Amino acid sequence: MGQDRVASAAEVAQEIRRHLPGVEDVRLHKLLYYVQGMHLVWQGGPAFAEAIEAADSGPVVAQFRPDGHAGVEPLAESVRNMVVHAIALVGDMSNRALIAAIRDEYPWREATDEGTNICGQEISRESLAAHFGRLSPDLSTLKERVDARRDERPFVPDPPGAIGTLRSQYLSA
Repeated sequence: MGQDRVASAAEVAQEIRRHLPGVEDVRLHKLLYYVQGMHLVWQGGPAFAEAIEAADSGPVVAQFRPDGHAGVEPLAESVRNMVVHAIALVGDMSNRALIAAIRDEYPWREATDEGTNICGQEISRESLAAHFGRLSPDLSTLKERVDARRDERPFVPDPPGAIGTLRSQYLSA
């Protein structure tokens, strides 16, 4: 698969389910939100094509159907990496805590006019990129340093916590 192809939310959800079999739909949508936001910062482009919208339960990928069929092409390694990172970042939070945390974040507040206009408002990619860029201001610097050292070899930090390990290796010097 070429790095130019943007995956579908169903394909990214399939990867999330590979790591978290039996994940509930509520958590799945929140993880898609985190994957999209971090991928926008890490890669400068979306992990999946569908838009994210505000709903009472937090962000949802409205055009995504949990029972939809995923594609047959493998996901880009950058998307797989962000799935693992998102799970490591928020995977232990309860659904209630996860929803509360997201509803307190800038993209949610901006899209919903501070929570006064929730139903179906799109959470823009620009808002996601700005928010996740502020959460991890070193993420794009880290990517540049990793890319400079890897000499075209694939980067696949699959175990949870791999981004933290990379930060210590590439940003502490």
